[in-house]
Amino acid sequence: MDDFKALAIGVFGGLIVLGISKVYRAYRIKSLKQDIELLEFEKGHLAEMKRSSVEMNRSSFKALFAVLILIALANLIPAFFRVCRFIPTQRIRCID
Repeated sequence: MDDFKALAIGVFGGLIVLGISKVYRAYRIKSLKQDIELLEFEKGHLAEMKRSSVEMNRSSFKALFAVLILIALANLIPAFFRVCRFIPTQRIRCID
């Protein structure tokens, strides 16, 4: 009888260990899948951020270039009026 009791305890203990390990393995697989999904989401999000960053840099450089062109044109205006004399009733005549 003691052998049967020890055998039953061993079998039930083994089944409990198998059940716990199966539950833990399922939890771990679920956790790994969630981690993989999160990493894929972050990868896609970072790719979008990189793309938007490149587009933002392009638009910033376009705006900076436009401002520099306007500054250059503003610096040319006094030189133009030094060389050319504006008469309201006539056309602009440049002095040689």
